Amino acid sequence: MARQNLARAVDPSLVAVGGQSGLDARYLVSLGDDAVPVMIDALPYADASERPLLVDEINARAQALLGPDVTVWPAWNLARQRAREAIAGYLGR
Repeated sequence: MARQNLARAVDPSLVAVGGQSGLDARYLVSLGDDAVPVMIDALPYADASERPLLVDEINARAQALLGPDVTVWPAWNLARQRAREAIAGYLGR
């Protein structure tokens, strides 16, 4: 869903007749860790008014993904790992 949200922002021709084009940043930040890489990819396409929301959420997720409750091996999952990798790339780590 997150990728489709971004695709419609990048290519408005994908929006159905009567639909709204543009990125729905509020919806995007409400999604789980699977959406973190998409949030990062969406930054160049976000309106200036929505960009701070995305940046704040990415930074909050970066901190949350360092917490002890999600870094122990039983808590590992692919979505979190991909989110960590995307954040590391975004932050230049």
